[in-house]
Amino acid sequence: MTGADAQFLTDRFPLDEITASLRSFGLSLVADVPGGRDRSPPRRRSPHSVSEPEAVHRTWLDTFDWRLHGANAELQQIDIDGRATLELRSSGGRAVRADGREIADLAWPAIAETLPGGPLQDCVAQLAGIRALQVTARATVRRWTFRAVNGDDKTVARVLVEDEVSPGGDNDGVSVRIYVEPLRGYERPARRIGTVLGSLPGVDAAPTSCYERILTAPTTGVRRPDAWGGGTDLHLTPSLPAASAVRAMLCSFREAVLINRPGVLEDVDTEFLHDLRVAVRRARSILKLTGDVLTETRVRELATELKWLGDVTTPTRDLDVYLAEIPAMTKRLRAAAPTDLDAFGEHLRRRR
Repeated sequence: MTGADAQFLTDRFPLDEITASLRSFGLSLVADVPGGRDRSPPRRRSPHSVSEPEAVHRTWLDTFDWRLHGANAELQQIDIDGRATLELRSSGGRAVRADGREIADLAWPAIAETLPGGPLQDCVAQLAGIRALQVTARATVRRWTFRAVNGDDKTVARVLVEDEVSPGGDNDGVSVRIYVEPLRGYERPARRIGTVLGSLPGVDAAPTSCYERILTAPTTGVRRPDAWGGGTDLHLTPSLPAASAVRAMLCSFREAVLINRPGVLEDVDTEFLHDLRVAVRRARSILKLTGDVLTETRVRELATELKWLGDVTTPTRDLDVYLAEIPAMTKRLRAAAPTDLDAFGEHLRRRR
């Protein structure tokens, strides 16, 4: 990980070694602290004796079905002293960022179109689609920021030193994580810094991001990506009795309904209702095709309840479909302006 946005783990910040190695490349480190004063960087894991760190509040976001994680991307909101930044990192690519008061005012869950316009919104919308972004993990760490400057006193990269996050989302009290972030046009010097760090004793390339460390921990209480199965993860065998197989399928569809129910009631995004209705339709189909292996009374009760659930959610789903089709409708207009459909869209939203 010696390229752009490299990350390293160590039990101390190796100031002397980095300084000596970077000097041969004509680079030096300058500490950035609140108030604009330069201070010497921390030499050990607890650098607070040198300068006051900043508190960094990280909030990671993804869709309910982990679309960003599935694409090897991480989206997080970073809050530092009232300043908010959205940052999207993808595997092998540099980070895309957006900042401003609009981000600090965002309330999660939120769909991609509510994000500030620009490259970040475009990338997130492509990954998330119509699904809302919601909080998946949080962590607060201390950060010391340094600028790598060349002989012309131009900043070529930022070196961020942060407390490493424990699997529970707290500071692990043992090590620090070092980020190397290049400035545009200075990728080569940043790679040199990464190479220097990676060659120092006791400094290792971080095997995972701190987000992955939180998600993969067994006892954090954070909903993990591998826990998402849509309620349809079945393991049926030829030797399984027919009645047991049907019950297993119905229980799976019931689980899908229960998983999506909170999102439907809170109206997080339209896909919760869609997925709930898919589970209901599949359950009704199973009853019609294989219900004879269950008792007649039980089949009749289930069929009645499932029909009611399908009927009661149909009007809202129909409105969702109409609303989703409005952008395509506007593109097909020939004798009218796209704004002519605004009243229709507002009418659908009121009915919904």
